[in-house]
Amino acid sequence: MAKKRPDDDEDQAPAQKKGGGAVFLIAGIAAGGLLLLLCCGGVGIGGYFAFRGAAAPDIVGRWEIDEIAKLVLDFRPDGTGTIEVPMAKVRIPITYKLKGNDLTIAPAPGQGLGFGERDAVERLERTRVSRFGDQLRMEALAGPGMGQAMLLKKIR
Repeated sequence: MAKKRPDDDEDQAPAQKKGGGAVFLIAGIAAGGLLLLLCCGGVGIGGYFAFRGAAAPDIVGRWEIDEIAKLVLDFRPDGTGTIEVPMAKVRIPITYKLKGNDLTIAPAPGQGLGFGERDAVERLERTRVSRFGDQLRMEALAGPGMGQAMLLKKIR
């Protein structure tokens, strides 16, 4: 039987460590990649839900409410529109700005408004809007109707 040299054990030990180290290295890289994927995916998905509310709802189009009296709001893509009260045959030109879900409505420049027309604009002057399919919820943030909400239906 050959005599063992002290160098034999030392040579075999590093070889065994290298093989085991490669498995741990591969497992570590795979776990790190999975963790990175989950973090990035989590931030992307979480970011979508966190900032989805900050995006302005699409309000362009014609909307109507028929509670006490019929009221039709028409929002055009260029920031102009009208408020119509069909029963009184009144049509008020407006301008609007939508920042997030805060909507500010004002009479169009150069428009001479009567008392009733000004009241209709003031009630909608500053509102918070949210859209759910073909329904638009508007909650007054200022003016005589502060705190009141109305639900409008899209007509086209």
